[in-house]
Amino acid sequence: MKDKEYKVKYLGHSAFIVESKNYYLFFDYVGISEDDGYEIEEQIINFENYEDKTVIMFNSHDHFDHYNKALHLETQKYKNIISILGDIESNLKNTITIKPREIKEIGNIKIYAGASTDLGVCYLIDIDGFVIYYGGDNADWGDGDEANNIHYQEIDYFANLGLKVDLAFIPVCNFSGQRPKDMTNGAIYSIKKLNPRIVFPMHSAGREKLYKNFLTDAINDNCTNKIICMEKMGQIYTGE
Repeated sequence: MKDKEYKVKYLGHSAFIVESKNYYLFFDYVGISEDDGYEIEEQIINFENYEDKTVIMFNSHDHFDHYNKALHLETQKYKNIISILGDIESNLKNTITIKPREIKEIGNIKIYAGASTDLGVCYLIDIDGFVIYYGGDNADWGDGDEANNIHYQEIDYFANLGLKVDLAFIPVCNFSGQRPKDMTNGAIYSIKKLNPRIVFPMHSAGREKLYKNFLTDAINDNCTNKIICMEKMGQIYTGE
């Protein structure tokens, strides 16, 4: 793989793998997880197939659809896996907790954390020549002025860092399969403010058709960024 080549693999809901020249980056991967009668089923990954590069597991917060402690424990047997946890305390090895507005450096990787309207953090990551925004649950959920302000303030914070964003992963629907207007407006604001080259809508809880619905709204709002709507688990997008 060349320096500026990458692959994005969709694992379901809000989970993705980004492969660059030197890394596999996992975002909010939980495998199978359930809580209060709700269940998330994502493509099951065999980590033995990812031992040729350093793996960095990013989890934005500890809701069941974004973090699975049992999976975190499983990764402990692999020497090439590092876990970055958004405001989740842990004493497990090769694990780093990052809080809102903290900046962490791991080798040539720079990780910026913003606050989230829901819980934990959102990420801006400068790695392997790419800049990646991963939203976690940072969205305008329509929950009132204070929560709304957090979303827009953190997007502005990242935008003001002056980094050119290559890939952005943005929640566009809630867990119940609804796309409130506030959430759509907040997602479009994120796209226009961060101006990423490629956008991946997420957080569908298995209702991937909602991504194309969001795409229609974004186009109608004059978004010219390339928006990739993943339709099923295991789908891969390759770019450079």
